[in-house]
Amino acid sequence: MVGKRPPGRRPRRGRAPHLTSPLPPIRRAALAAALALLACNQGPAPPPAKLLVVASFYPLYEFARQVAGPFARVVSLVPPGVEPHDWEPSPQDLTRIRDARVFIYN
Repeated sequence: MVGKRPPGRRPRRGRAPHLTSPLPPIRRAALAAALALLACNQGPAPPPAKLLVVASFYPLYEFARQVAGPFARVVSLVPPGVEPHDWEPSPQDLTRIRDARVFIYN
C-alpha cells in the first residue's frame, strides 16, 4: 500500500492557492506605480505651531516657560510691575485664556 493515496485526494498541480494573486498583472503594475508616487517626498513638513500656555502670574509663568522651553509660547496674564491682587482681567485676557491649550492658575 505504499504510494497509494486515499480516495478523493489528487496531487497538487501548479502553485499553491495562497500564492496566486487575484489581481491581473496590469492592475498590480498600476497599484505599484500609485504606491510609488504616494511614497515620494513632498518636501519638508512645516513646523508645528507652538502651544499657547497662559499662566495667571509670574511664578507660574516662569515655571511653565522653563518646562515648555522652545515648544510653547508662554504668556503671563498679570503684567510685570502689577500686584496680582490689584489686577483685573480684561476682555483680551479672557480671549487669551479661551484660545490657550493650557491655562495654569493658582
